[in-house]
Amino acid sequence: MLKPPTSSGQRLQLLFLEQEENLYRRSLTKRDLQKLLFLYLKDFDRSDYSFVPFKYGCYSFVGDKDLNVLESRGWVHLDKEKVHLLEELNFARADLAQERYRVREWLKDNRLRGRELVAASYRSVPYYAINSMMLDDLLESGLLESEDIREIDKEKIQNNESIVFTLGYEGLSIEDYVNKLIQNDVKLVCDIRRNPISRKFGFSKKRFSEILAKLSIEYRHFPDLGIDSKDRKSLVSESDYRKLFETYRKNLPKQEQSIQAIEELLISQKRIALICFEAQHTFCHRHSLCELLEERIESTCNYRIEHL
Repeated sequence: MLKPPTSSGQRLQLLFLEQEENLYRRSLTKRDLQKLLFLYLKDFDRSDYSFVPFKYGCYSFVGDKDLNVLESRGWVHLDKEKVHLLEELNFARADLAQERYRVREWLKDNRLRGRELVAASYRSVPYYAINSMMLDDLLESGLLESEDIREIDKEKIQNNESIVFTLGYEGLSIEDYVNKLIQNDVKLVCDIRRNPISRKFGFSKKRFSEILAKLSIEYRHFPDLGIDSKDRKSLVSESDYRKLFETYRKNLPKQEQSIQAIEELLISQKRIALICFEAQHTFCHRHSLCELLEERIESTCNYRIEHL
């Protein structure tokens, strides 16, 4: 017996594959599956997956990971072109039966596939097309019009103001986190975690740096600007945090080489972000690092700090 899908997103992907086969006697491509999921979730105002503007439009790294999980469990087979459903879905729960019905009825009204579906997703939310490699082709083929391209261009953020952003990934998916970077035109991420390992998908060093590279955002790691995990284990009160950050701040001058490197990167890239885990910067050592950077502004370059 196969291990059942473990998330609403995995179940939804299986239902899409099932109903595409039942309605139209065909399998979906990975690209079509992503675009259909995007439009379906948008229509029903759901957040099972988040998406980023990728080379063919909206893309979910978590959704792709889930599809690979389903393949490893024997639910689907992935080839170069199609996603093939291998097992019959026996979802007995009432809410899943309702979801199956919604997917079926929605697919009846949304029959576009291939390039036509891609173009429809671009018109639906132009932001997700800003990194597309298909715009010229879709324009030349008449699937997009000049006005569609202008709407996409309006979504492209460009800002030359020098800013050091800080952003923790607590409570965010990898897509939500990356979108914040893109929407603030961040060129480079400085990882100031001592040990950049995370149980949360997408935030361990190797995977995180690979995802950023795919979106043309540079990654640098500064482990000497982090705090050892053992020093954070006994933190309970605000006083505990205050003492930890006071000690960290006193020791920062010893890391002059890394601090200078960050300032040089800011001068060359103009818009960089410091990454750590905590959502609130006041409970993260990044705010102490930013205090030091603010003291050095006049002696380096004209920039400001912004906590996202």
